[in-house]
Amino acid sequence: RPVWERYESRLDTRQVDLGGFDGLLATVAADGVELRSIAALAADPERDRRLWELDWQLFQDVPLGTVLTKRPFEAWVKQELEDPTFAPELSFVALRPDLDDPLTGPYVGYSTLGRNPAGFFSIGMTGVRRADRGRGIAKALKVAAMRALAAAGGGEIRTFNDRPNVAMLEMNRALGFVRGPTHLRYELKLGGPA
Repeated sequence: RPVWERYESRLDTRQVDLGGFDGLLATVAADGVELRSIAALAADPERDRRLWELDWQLFQDVPLGTVLTKRPFEAWVKQELEDPTFAPELSFVALRPDLDDPLTGPYVGYSTLGRNPAGFFSIGMTGVRRADRGRGIAKALKVAAMRALAAAGGGEIRTFNDRPNVAMLEMNRALGFVRGPTHLRYELKLGGPA
């Protein structure tokens, strides 16, 4: 029986007016937040560890329908940042330069894009720490990625969100993503001894 629904949404950067988000980016910048690609942060010796800690904080609030375990740092780096499909130049971090959190430093949110061998890009994690939510930062991170992809020639982006993640589903709709197929997770209960 189906026990979980995940929705796929799609957007082609070549068919969206990305200039329509100038106001959003200006508002986020006026709030003291800078958006930088993960590639541009390569000189930060703490980048990977800060992203690992931030990723774990953000995943605590994602309605996945499963229990999570924090991956060891080395495993997370190998599976995320060293994944050959990961696009660091199209993935962005939100920073508050005046913030120095003991675990995440100035990093307050991030969004990743990866290249799928089928020819499209997919969004991995997008999230913002609790203290900075509701300010448009997550939306601005996705816009930054969309603009970077458009500048590199454009392409289709697909994102996958679970049914309970209403806030992200609505954000994607507002950005121009169009709902596609629904992916189902099934559960089979086997009978006990006769």
